[in-house]
Amino acid sequence: MSVNISRFMLQRCMGLVFCLTAALGQAAVHADSGTALEQKVRAAFLYNFTKFISWPESAFSGDPTSLILCVTPKGQFSQLLNQSLNGKASGKRRIQTRVVNKTEELVGCQVLYIGEGSQARLWIDASSRYPVLTVSRSEQFTDQGGIIQFVLEEGKIRFDINRAPADEIGLNISSKLLRIARDVQAKSQ
Repeated sequence: MSVNISRFMLQRCMGLVFCLTAALGQAAVHADSGTALEQKVRAAFLYNFTKFISWPESAFSGDPTSLILCVTPKGQFSQLLNQSLNGKASGKRRIQTRVVNKTEELVGCQVLYIGEGSQARLWIDASSRYPVLTVSRSEQFTDQGGIIQFVLEEGKIRFDINRAPADEIGLNISSKLLRIARDVQAKSQ
């Protein structure tokens, strides 16, 4: 029972972190790059991003009750996502986490977190054929065509948004999410 309570408390804390972020316009969590705390905050952001993005219905043709959060590569962060987000509700859908090792495995993913050590450009290009929200903390991620990039600014976790690729694949980003982003690149014409 204490494990369930601890997991519940962690989930509530992650939700609180995101609420604080929305209120302050930036993450009020100080963390060094790659720490366990930063990973938990990024996981909370990923969860909350799913609440502020609308996908076309065609994105859920495989399983309309699930939102598939894919991550590459397999590692500590993918394990954290599996433990903290797998089965959690996001709107009318339940999140399922999945590790992907090849671009052919992207079919059915609605969110793709591209971790460090992955070839970001390869994954961005492959995912552009599907309505997939791409997220990473890789440098220049949004400049390469990724949609959301985590940045560490003065010890605070923030994020940038590139609207053009989201528009091209039919994702709608809520104005609430756009307001709290550090930087928003122009919408496609």
